Amino acid sequence: MPSPPGESTKPATTMTVRELVHRFFRLSLSQKTEIVGRLDLAKEEDNALPDVERYKLALLRAKEANQLNDVGELIEEMEKRG
Repeated sequence: MPSPPGESTKPATTMTVRELVHRFFRLSLSQKTEIVGRLDLAKEEDNALPDVERYKLALLRAKEANQLNDVGELIEEMEKRG
């Protein structure tokens, strides 16, 4: 069954970094926070930063820790939940 227009059917492992970032930032604040928490990508000092900066740092940490596939899988999970 084809996916609705605008929705990707690519598995997280083939999602480009650009697509991953775009889809991550389309999630709700609570969904982004859940992903960051589940992958332990936040640090105490991040709390003083604006949301966008905090999430950019979290994605950078995910990249450095080779966790982008994990982020992608969680994004897909969140998108399915709605």
